[in-house]
Amino acid sequence: MRKYVDAAWANFDWNGPAADADWEPHFGARVCRELVKWLRESGFHDKNLSLLQAVREEVATAYVTDLETGSRTLDVEKLVTLPLPQSIFAEVLRVRMNFNLMRNVNEHITMDGFTLQKGSML
Repeated sequence: MRKYVDAAWANFDWNGPAADADWEPHFGARVCRELVKWLRESGFHDKNLSLLQAVREEVATAYVTDLETGSRTLDVEKLVTLPLPQSIFAEVLRVRMNFNLMRNVNEHITMDGFTLQKGSML
């Protein structure tokens, strides 16, 4: 997979006419190209390969094979209980939250040497 992505990255012209195409021969669908670009720009491809492998292995446990047809489906109820996908989902929501939560300090409080005054907004 890494060789494929590296080859596609090296051969794709990000400033050329294919940059806006819905499909092109290096990455295939636009969504794949944009995902690879986002992963590279965020540093994911270099730092988290072991995490990616662990997530893949954990998600693989949520697949169910129909004994009659042999088709595989994803058991969503099991998937949402898996710890790694659950923690990644929570972290993405934490990091990418697009609104601020405000809290009003109801009474003076000191935490770890810092004092928050009553009436302060956090």
